[in-house]
Amino acid sequence: MLDTLVCPKCKMNLTKDNRSLSCRKCNLTYTIDGGVYNFLSDADSFCSELSIEETRMLLNDAQKNGWKAAVREMSFKYPYMNEIFLNNDKADWLFHCLDLSKTSSCLELGSGWGTTAFCLARYYNEVWSLDPVKLRLNFQKIRQDQDRINNIKFVRASSLQLPFQENHFDLVAAKNFIKDFNLDIYFKKYRNVHLYFFREIRRILKDGGCLYIGVPNKINFSSILRGKNHGLSSMPYSLTEKVTDLYCNNNLEQNIKMKDDLKIKQFQVINYSFFGYKKILDEAGFSNIEFFWTIDFDRPEISGRFDIESFNFIVNYIKNKNIISKSFKSLAQFMGANLSNNIIKKTFPFISPSFLIFAYKDHKDTTFESKLLQSVAPISSFIRISGSPGVDSKIIYRISKNGRSHSVIKFPRFKGYVSLISEEEKMSRFNKLDIKRKDVDSVIVFVEPFIKGKSMRYYNISHNQAILNWLIDFQKQTQQGYWDFNQFKVKVENLNQFLSVIPIDNEIRLRTSKKLKSFLESLSKINLAQNSEHGDFSVVNIIIGDGDNKVYVTDWEYYNERGDPLFDFVFFILASSSDIKPFPQAFVDAFNDRGNYAEILKNLILEFCKVKKLPTELILQAVPYVLLRCIYRTTFETDYRHFQPTSYITLLELWDKISSNPESNSILRL
Repeated sequence: MLDTLVCPKCKMNLTKDNRSLSCRKCNLTYTIDGGVYNFLSDADSFCSELSIEETRMLLNDAQKNGWKAAVREMSFKYPYMNEIFLNNDKADWLFHCLDLSKTSSCLELGSGWGTTAFCLARYYNEVWSLDPVKLRLNFQKIRQDQDRINNIKFVRASSLQLPFQENHFDLVAAKNFIKDFNLDIYFKKYRNVHLYFFREIRRILKDGGCLYIGVPNKINFSSILRGKNHGLSSMPYSLTEKVTDLYCNNNLEQNIKMKDDLKIKQFQVINYSFFGYKKILDEAGFSNIEFFWTIDFDRPEISGRFDIESFNFIVNYIKNKNIISKSFKSLAQFMGANLSNNIIKKTFPFISPSFLIFAYKDHKDTTFESKLLQSVAPISSFIRISGSPGVDSKIIYRISKNGRSHSVIKFPRFKGYVSLISEEEKMSRFNKLDIKRKDVDSVIVFVEPFIKGKSMRYYNISHNQAILNWLIDFQKQTQQGYWDFNQFKVKVENLNQFLSVIPIDNEIRLRTSKKLKSFLESLSKINLAQNSEHGDFSVVNIIIGDGDNKVYVTDWEYYNERGDPLFDFVFFILASSSDIKPFPQAFVDAFNDRGNYAEILKNLILEFCKVKKLPTELILQAVPYVLLRCIYRTTFETDYRHFQPTSYITLLELWDKISSNPESNSILRL
């Protein structure tokens, strides 16, 4: 460890005893507490998504019942916690800079709860996780011990006083470095502080090492057009300096009081534009700097280069996304329709909501991404897309050649996971696609032909009919006989027991339990086929082929060999009716025989039941069964491919309201 750590103040080597590190030059001692190297004072700075009391409760629960169970319990109260603790796609930026020949050591600054650090630990031999909040590092240590991971080291230190030897790291990740600098401490020239920070990182990087930062765009038309006040964030740097010079001085106590009086806390984050980031990184000594656009740097699900093909993709992507303002959508669509390709390429960096930035020390070597793209060369553009958030998920590259979408490349998110092999076999088999397998830098890679088509339109009768026909044929192909009623009864009874842990009103819980019993009673009178399930059969995973209305079904992560015909069909009608805006009114209307989708919904149910020889009421009785299965797999299954139970819980509550109103003019009267 002493080969890595130095005194954060003087950068001299440290001496070590059982529970501390010492700097003889500064006459300072730094503690080693529970596996955490502590270079800060005992007073713990605290900035977190949870209160101190809730954080301590989380740690106690994690120690007692396991960190996954603790997160699950906390996420029922705060659904966003799953996103923070379990979302592996937060680290998917890595594939723009990953060099599989340089994975000896990396550092994450401001690691928080450790989600990204644990992802990096799957690729790097040694990961250093640095954060100023002791309680968050304690949680990371609990997780490491329980998961039996031994290559993560924990450091409590300031990002501006890095206790590391020079020329040590292959990668330093500082997702949103500016957020780590609080006005309480740094009432100085902000650009000087940032410049010092970048030079410090360059000092600890090896030759050819990479600094990654994910940051918002200062100009950020998406936010400006919402009409939000971003204070210093949107000011020119020169004006920002004048504001801080006017109100702040070197008296820390007075500065804190002024900050409170002036409410500077509202605009304490200072961002840069595309050229501002480039200029400061140049000054810090980074010679090779690459930018990628992304919608949200905190969760970079999609990203790409600043070219016309990327711009056209992003225009189509944001059409139905609520995360972007209507004004920004209109601006992007106007540009795409009216401006030349050359102008768009030049203006694209100005309107990108966020950046992924990779700055290399001295030179950039050949990365995995460059080898990946070379395997399908020549290309004109690409878009990187994250698969689901699970550990055993995939990364997707959509490849363009000569300005047109040409193919899709997929590979496992983490080394050693092989479920993608099975998934691609299903993708090929059920869509009749010729999928090629390659090895790129010892990584299994699949190359699919690009499917020319469009998303299903909810009100398009022919689209709905084609999808229903596909599902019926899929279930016929994969049928393996019939369920033994007692075996299926056990599945449903287990879901009934699971009801007790779901945070819903007790009256709803009791009524749902009764509905499950009625469902079982109906099942006891029929033979229920046993067939395979797609598992995530919804509009987002269905493509309607151009010209022939051929149905292609993607994303086979949830494929289940021994399923039933009810799950996929009910999941599809629930997903479709809940996607229609405005939610939840459109959903309630559809099942109460009102609105434009109600007639389509009714016909789907009637035809499915006719072909399957099932009573129509069984479809509606199966709704709680399907929703409970979805809630269970988002909370108790270990892979966390989808982990937001709240949307399914909302549907369960809405379904209780719909099905408990006998006087409504309801589709239930089928």
